[in-house]
Amino acid sequence: MVLSIMGYIGSFTIVANDGKANANSNGPLIWLGVEIALSLLRMLIWSLNPLFDEHTDLTFKLELEASNPLPTCNKFSEELEANGVIPLARSHEFLGQITSFVGLLEPFESVGDGVALYYTMSALRETTTKQQRVLYITIYEYTENISRSFTLVYLPSSNEATTCYNSRIEVQDSSDNVKSDSEDNVGRLCARLRGKVSMASNHITNNKPFIKKLDEHCASIFRKLNKRATDPTRHTEIKRTWALTEPRKEPETKGESDSPPSVDELAYLRVGELERSKRNFCSRRRSWMDARIAFLKKQTRRDSGTPERAAEKYLMLYEWQFLEWMLVYENRELEIILLSSSKTMILRL
Repeated sequence: MVLSIMGYIGSFTIVANDGKANANSNGPLIWLGVEIALSLLRMLIWSLNPLFDEHTDLTFKLELEASNPLPTCNKFSEELEANGVIPLARSHEFLGQITSFVGLLEPFESVGDGVALYYTMSALRETTTKQQRVLYITIYEYTENISRSFTLVYLPSSNEATTCYNSRIEVQDSSDNVKSDSEDNVGRLCARLRGKVSMASNHITNNKPFIKKLDEHCASIFRKLNKRATDPTRHTEIKRTWALTEPRKEPETKGESDSPPSVDELAYLRVGELERSKRNFCSRRRSWMDARIAFLKKQTRRDSGTPERAAEKYLMLYEWQFLEWMLVYENRELEIILLSSSKTMILRL
């Protein structure tokens, strides 16, 4: 800026003074040459991008979502691993929800085009100290000849994966025999756990640089979620240089390793437990009622020879009708509990 001002003042001074002394002066040419030289000097300084000019970065201030993203499914971690079925969320869907709440995350680069990541967020039901989030990352490798997947379990208190499962990605349908007899994940992409394996059992999880980047990526998710929970501000800043490149980063403080779930997350998971217990209870009640109604139908077809037998038949008919009404009532009760379990999600859409 100083050079520009000096150039303009000097150029006009030369032109003015030279014009008074000589009508046929070279003032305009001198002025043009000085301006060209100053322009080239400014372009050279801009291209060098000196350090003293770095404080003039571009800053984008973005507003974040007020509500934190809910877990991927309404099941605690213990139930997911007991059932052996992990519902999956694609990376762009999961990271999009997390980023809109916490801001930019640490970028993660895969090892190649034949590897995809799927995410599942849940929480521990029972812990010795306090509840923590649990992040499952399913690594899916697909090539022309083979396809295989592995599911890693991450906790905020650990800097690396605590468990590695050999898994199989599939679309769960109504004919799938799930231990919990639940239907809340029907038609959803899931990972079926086959058993625990060692991290050194395959070349993907044994790839130290890849797993290190994945560990840092997961730690960044836990750290940003915990930071947002303790920070009431709903804004994030994205800084870029004038060339729209990332400025030099300062080392980020790790802070606390805990990442407890929010009140909404715990409520969502516990309502899911209530839903499944009610579903299983209604299922057992319906099975008993169906068997009892079939027995009553068989008994009422028999001939009522005595008055006592006729009275017993009328009682069976009454019980038959009552059980059929109870079936309708149980179905209605199940609908109510299902609606209440999805109320939190509906209100936040």
